[in-house]
Amino acid sequence: IKVNKIDGIEVNFSGSLPTLIVNNIDAPGHVAAVTGTLSRSGFNIANMQLYRNKRGGTAVMIVEMDQKMSPELIKEVENLKGVLRVTYV
Repeated sequence: IKVNKIDGIEVNFSGSLPTLIVNNIDAPGHVAAVTGTLSRSGFNIANMQLYRNKRGGTAVMIVEMDQKMSPELIKEVENLKGVLRVTYV
């Protein structure tokens, strides 16, 4: 499978690894908040890609990881400031 568009924003990933898709407001600090949360939980990021529809608009963060995430950790990411939606594949 090759995903090439999410909510009208062009992306590029396969979902072959555990993948976290974070829709967020395009503003400083959101990438650090998500990656910091994953790091504190011992997760290693295999690949990460960032996309946005326009400066200050909506952004999509694709984070492919080496291991699976727990529902609790997904909820923690969902509750971060500026996060609009989280999808886990």
